[in-house]
Amino acid sequence: MVGCAGESFHLRGTSVMPKSYNVIYLQGVDPSLDFGRILSDALQRSGSRVVAQRKDADVVLNIRGLSESKRVVGYGSNREVKEYLIYIRFKYSVQSVTTGDILLSSSEVNMDKIQAYDSTFVLGKVEEEGLLRERLREDAARQILLRMRSAVQTKK
Repeated sequence: MVGCAGESFHLRGTSVMPKSYNVIYLQGVDPSLDFGRILSDALQRSGSRVVAQRKDADVVLNIRGLSESKRVVGYGSNREVKEYLIYIRFKYSVQSVTTGDILLSSSEVNMDKIQAYDSTFVLGKVEEEGLLRERLREDAARQILLRMRSAVQTKK
């Protein structure tokens, strides 16, 4: 029987962040709203502490150009909207507070999901859009955490 060598197995979202990311300051997003809240929660579940002031942090996770929106991507034969593209886009980087070194150079997240739309189910589609946005935010936060972990592992 073959086992997993090296890193131990973790369920998605449960692995611990490296020690260099113990205390993090989020710049560019409010950690109590929307994407900032989801990112902050994901960092805390991974063992990091999110602080309110830069001077109290080991590293700064800088989020720039955050854009969350939707646009029409499909029409029916009667020119009625049939599909929306819901998306989240931003750039991020990680910098050490003490040394000023860039620990993770600027990277871009660009994620989207298609929502089929039917005007006869407006209330349900509004709720569905909210759920899709939440999933996009969770996926984007997970992508940042994975990249932060891999950046530390590749430097070893």
